Amino acid sequence: MKIKLEVGQKWVSDTHPHEDFEIYDVIYYPDEDEPTEIYYCWKRINGNAFDEFIKQRKGKYPNELIKEGKNTYPYAWAGAAQRSNIINKIKKYNMKLSE
Repeated sequence: MKIKLEVGQKWVSDTHPHEDFEIYDVIYYPDEDEPTEIYYCWKRINGNAFDEFIKQRKGKYPNELIKEGKNTYPYAWAGAAQRSNIINKIKKYNMKLSE
């Protein structure tokens, strides 16, 4: 199965809703020695599921952690990744393109 990634796509998982994400930008890094590197910027789109996931993992909601000067590491709300990492995430969590 060939997966084409585009800005504006929303990928959702029935089993892991805290992993739902949207691709919101693409960054191209030109390199003289190597082909251009492409990174897809993503952000989670299911805030409630992510908050509950953080509560399970870290014992507190993200806003409580932030008040204490802590963060949700290693669980990011947004980021940038190469195509292969995005595809692996889509396959790992059996994600579907949202309409």
